[in-house]
Amino acid sequence: MSATYFSTLNYTLANEDSSLERGILKPDCAHVLSVAGSGARVLPLFSKMPRKLTVVDVSPDQLLLTELRIESVRELNREEFLSFWGYPPGLVAPDSRKALYSRLRLSPSCRELFDGIFSANGYAPVLYSGRWERTFSKISKMCRIALGDSVDKLFDFRDESDFRQYMAHDFPDFRWKALVFLIGNSTFFNTLLYRGSFPPKNTSGSHYSFYQSAYERNFAIGLPRENFFLQLTFLGELRFAEGNPIECMPGVYEEIQTGIRNAQVGYCFGNVVDVVERMQNDRLDFVSLSDVPSYFDEKTSSHFLQRMASGLSPDALVVARYYLRVLQSVDTSGFSRVGDEYEKLMSSEKTQMYTTDVFRRHSA
Repeated sequence: MSATYFSTLNYTLANEDSSLERGILKPDCAHVLSVAGSGARVLPLFSKMPRKLTVVDVSPDQLLLTELRIESVRELNREEFLSFWGYPPGLVAPDSRKALYSRLRLSPSCRELFDGIFSANGYAPVLYSGRWERTFSKISKMCRIALGDSVDKLFDFRDESDFRQYMAHDFPDFRWKALVFLIGNSTFFNTLLYRGSFPPKNTSGSHYSFYQSAYERNFAIGLPRENFFLQLTFLGELRFAEGNPIECMPGVYEEIQTGIRNAQVGYCFGNVVDVVERMQNDRLDFVSLSDVPSYFDEKTSSHFLQRMASGLSPDALVVARYYLRVLQSVDTSGFSRVGDEYEKLMSSEKTQMYTTDVFRRHSA
């Protein structure tokens, strides 16, 4: 696999559970904007039938990956989509993936990038090719070494009460906590993923306590086989279809497909705050920032809402996730924090790695 084609993709699967943003977004918005990421975080928003959806990212290749995802949903039925991307149970031969790829209507830039990628990897799925996904592949191997057959046992359970009994009495908790202590630090993630850009932590407690608590919450919200993030952590891949991200689910997928076919879709390269600020003539009803605010400089951290206000409609919602670094001094003049309205959605989010703010712009 050629590093030439994969070196610029940070995310290719999903590092967020976008069922949260999907639950917050109201149906039939005139204009929605989302940070691209892998594109997986964008797809669920189409199920709410926005009339226009603009995708923004500072990475051209993440925008092109998002285009590939959107166009694959536009053209392929759900079973074909799962097969093309490599979600379980959709395992197909490379020639079949190549045939599916040939049906997609892509921009010349998108076609050029993925012609190169598929040529380099022999039409294998790109689902686990991003830096983030490759980091978790390494973590899963460490889990296997530390926990042995207990890794597989986690995903055998189909009854939640049996799973709770196992976690309380038989799971090798000490070895698991030792592993979290080993990998739950800024040095580990800086080395493998962030390359010096790991967000400076300002939440209470140690890195170890942060990750330990996040995984405890994750184990508490359902069966591991139903959670894509736990599958990725312990197995390095998705093996159980019931844990696929929400965009893969029956019914939801078809809603997303209808939404894509009826929406005006736009792609914008640039800083999301700058882009929103320029939207005075095409104002936004909903903005999904991903965890981009975790990396804002101090000035932007305080004033990003004020800068974005000119591009927002009255009552527009802005969803901001924070990873390790929670913004403390945001100027909310003209906005209200309304995250409490979505507490149930936040508590069931499948990664549990984020603190989430939801801001509503005042109507007057």
